[in-house]
Amino acid sequence: MLALFLVPLTALRAQENGEPPAPPVNEFSLTVAPLSLFGVHRRFRAGVIWHHRRWNYLLDFEYGPAFLNRELFGGSGADYRFYGLRPEIRYALSADRVARHRHFVGVEVPLNSYRREVTDRQYTRETGDRIAFDRARRQRDRVALLLKYTIAARLWQHLHLELYAGAGTARRTITYDRVVNARPENREILPPKYWGFGDSTLAGTTWRFDLALGFRVGYRW
Repeated sequence: MLALFLVPLTALRAQENGEPPAPPVNEFSLTVAPLSLFGVHRRFRAGVIWHHRRWNYLLDFEYGPAFLNRELFGGSGADYRFYGLRPEIRYALSADRVARHRHFVGVEVPLNSYRREVTDRQYTRETGDRIAFDRARRQRDRVALLLKYTIAARLWQHLHLELYAGAGTARRTITYDRVVNARPENREILPPKYWGFGDSTLAGTTWRFDLALGFRVGYRW
């Protein structure tokens, strides 16, 4: 019974002395990542964060409907879909949970799959043969392992901004189906580039160096 009176009294004295109240052990945030709407694989990206002491558990959802695939230099956006999940776990380098800025290190495992219709392109088989086509559906399945560093800044009582960078490796599998007028091709036909990046023409499974760079905005309660 004595503890029931002492705990509120301690919190009241801390407020009278100008000390901020201790944050709750568990908090949650809803987040959005605006940069995902730009680039080669455009999609909506939103997620949730569970803040538990120095540990954070994140899960982002990605979805790209057909109308987002209006290419910068033309394109119909036909048969485009993007689906993705990005689970992440991270650890705060400082135990101060009321600090205006916090630094985190963590691990993210992005999983995503996308498909889209492409025209007048070519792909390269694992044997090295180039195949040109008039139209085909290209699908890419990707799973990656990234080490990440994040800086989280509290902008307002509930609003926060996070800047992150990460690097690691990714396993990508690219397939082509519904191919129309497939034919051998000796010359190389490069796909168009957007913001300096373009789709790989290599079909099959490859392991590649992978990067993550961006920001997210969150509402915390």
